[in-house]
Amino acid sequence: MANEVIWPEFTPVRHKRDGYAGWIHSVTRMRELFTGEVDSDWQYTIRVPGKERMLIAPGADLEWVAAGAPFPPYIRVEDQSDGRYHEETRLHSLKYQISDMAWEDRWNLLVYVAVPLIGVGETVHTILSLVHARCKTKKERLERYRYALTEWRSDLDMLLCHYQKSPTLKDAVLLEYIKKTEHKMDDIKIEKKFAERWERAELKNKG
Repeated sequence: MANEVIWPEFTPVRHKRDGYAGWIHSVTRMRELFTGEVDSDWQYTIRVPGKERMLIAPGADLEWVAAGAPFPPYIRVEDQSDGRYHEETRLHSLKYQISDMAWEDRWNLLVYVAVPLIGVGETVHTILSLVHARCKTKKERLERYRYALTEWRSDLDMLLCHYQKSPTLKDAVLLEYIKKTEHKMDDIKIEKKFAERWERAELKNKG
């Protein structure tokens, strides 16, 4: 399982053999509950609509469902003040965050959960809004957000590359927003980490 993608919470999945569909809830190490292949020391717990108890399955028995999955209910919120934007977005309600989250885990969440659930347009627009709000802060406070801005820039660059053929990302208004935001990040010298991370993500996918 060294090269297996570790799916985050809310990832929509279907059991290859039994046919049921649901979403990843967590993992369990209680071996007495394991099903199928039991070589690993943990298996996924899956929340299935209409079932009181969660089901257990190893990753090898599950497949990711990019569309038409029984997505979970989640917090629906309206955009409000920039000051609390991060806490009030649908992307954040899906556990997207910069603090205490490695970029690989964020990337898995974006690809396997956020984009299938709320769409690439809203996902990209939300991160752009986070960047835009922080770029407007005074120079003396900007350093507080430099790490977050660097990580958001990396996530944006990877999304724009991965979904470059999406018609949603060809929208003229969104393209202009992307262009202006990139210029702002260039002006304040936000580091680019796309190249090294993209290569690592691609190698992992091929592995």
